[in-house]
Amino acid sequence: MVGGAVEAHHHGQMRAALGAGDHLVHQPRVAEREGDLGLVDVLAQLGGAAPVAELGIDGALTPEGATVELIELLDKIGPFGAGNARPRFAFAGVRVVTSDIVGADHVRCFVTSMGGGKRLKSIAFRAAGTALGRALADPTGAPRNIAGHLQIDRWQSAENAQLIIEDAAIAE
Repeated sequence: MVGGAVEAHHHGQMRAALGAGDHLVHQPRVAEREGDLGLVDVLAQLGGAAPVAELGIDGALTPEGATVELIELLDKIGPFGAGNARPRFAFAGVRVVTSDIVGADHVRCFVTSMGGGKRLKSIAFRAAGTALGRALADPTGAPRNIAGHLQIDRWQSAENAQLIIEDAAIAE
């Protein structure tokens, strides 16, 4: 996978947007080069296992820290696309509460901290039948390390945070 570096001139905005959150596990950092702060580094600091070594991570959150307000702050450093990747976050040691297949091959699930708390609606597109889909559907309740980006889910006049899952693994 391609690293998720944020352009250097957004460094201060990224820290300002993320630094105030009580639920941050790891302070965000702008990658100086592709792969500079990969999932291996973040999860090693958190005591977890790394699903993909070259997946660039911009910060780490808990499900409680994934809020509409945070996403709105992050959107201010957009627009996202080539040269300005959407910030990618690691959620270490979370539990998948429910998981099902929606549409043809998407895996929808809700994740929470191992101790319970807020349920974060999540989806992995085109993941049914893949290793990612199996990691999310595993019924053991084992903790998982999940990486992805956040977006606002607007449904029936309500706005909620949603995690778009890009990678996951059962935590060791």
